[in-house]
Amino acid sequence: MKTSSLKWFLLLFLLTGLFTGQVVWAEKKYRVGYLQGGDYHTYRQLFSVVMQELKRAGWADKLVFPPDACFSADWNREKCREMANALAARKDLDMIWSFGTWAGQEMAKTSNYTTPIIVMSVSNAVRSKIVPNYKDSGRDNLTARIDPTKYERQMRLFYDLFRFKKLGFVYADTDTGRTYADLVTLEKLSKELNFELVGYNKVPESKKEAPPWILKGVKEIAPKIDAYYMTICIGFKLSQVPDVMAILNKHKIPTMSMYGADYVRAGALMTIADSRYKQRSRFTVAKMIKIFQGGKPRDFPIVFAPGPRLALNLAEARIIGWDPPIDVLGSADHVYNEIMTPEQIGIIYKKEYGALTIWDVCGKKPPKKD
Repeated sequence: MKTSSLKWFLLLFLLTGLFTGQVVWAEKKYRVGYLQGGDYHTYRQLFSVVMQELKRAGWADKLVFPPDACFSADWNREKCREMANALAARKDLDMIWSFGTWAGQEMAKTSNYTTPIIVMSVSNAVRSKIVPNYKDSGRDNLTARIDPTKYERQMRLFYDLFRFKKLGFVYADTDTGRTYADLVTLEKLSKELNFELVGYNKVPESKKEAPPWILKGVKEIAPKIDAYYMTICIGFKLSQVPDVMAILNKHKIPTMSMYGADYVRAGALMTIADSRYKQRSRFTVAKMIKIFQGGKPRDFPIVFAPGPRLALNLAEARIIGWDPPIDVLGSADHVYNEIMTPEQIGIIYKKEYGALTIWDVCGKKPPKKD
């Protein structure tokens, strides 16, 4: 009798809800862990754009970032390893986002082969040994995004425009530092195109110690080169661009930046980059959603090359006395007529990329910004 009464009560409850519209089914929430090697402007930018894309797809509200599963290692490698292992040991996460080379390398070394791991914002996941090749991530639970020829495209354009004989750059002489600078590609192109590499490799792989060594390196090689490649290097940040450019401009040296358009706004002559990360974010978010729905990370492609986006600073062109060809101007997606301060760029940055950070969504105190 009691069982029959309970059934009638549940049926009445459901029917009442259907007619009144008051029955609300709990929507599944997906718990996401987060790891970065340290604070870095591109991580903040990409995270914000990824969240915008998730919102556009109707998925942003379905994700939860537990505060005790969101970590920044403050550019301490051992700390990054410990945090990766802590995330890997958890059984309550539906996915782990790994931002940057250090975080990607450490997550790929863990013994967790079940929780999906999404590696983002890595210069080259193959050369960083996060994945074994460009066709296979090597683990059922891991995926990444790689543009294997991005920096080669930058350098080929740069060479076509200036036909330089001596290319300067600074980097840390470590496995990670050489990967950041894409030394393999530079060495290949120097042989193919017959130009000399003038590298300064004494920069320490330390966010705090690197800045003065970067300037020292630029000063040392500037009189010896006729072109400069602004390579990715731990410790080099947007606020240091004016000091680097002041040295190079004395010698009228053209610059190609590995970094995005912000560094061109700050004074570098040009770059080729994904405009505001839109294309790569759509590629990554599409995979995320399919993985949440049951797809295996390893089954999805890891190579994705966004369409070329040329950014050019005409104020810098005037400083070095270069008159850009009409076809270059016509093909440029972003043409800047002034050199902006980091503060001005920061305002634009918030408008273009948004200001949402991982710390906003998880409620944890943010680390000191780079």
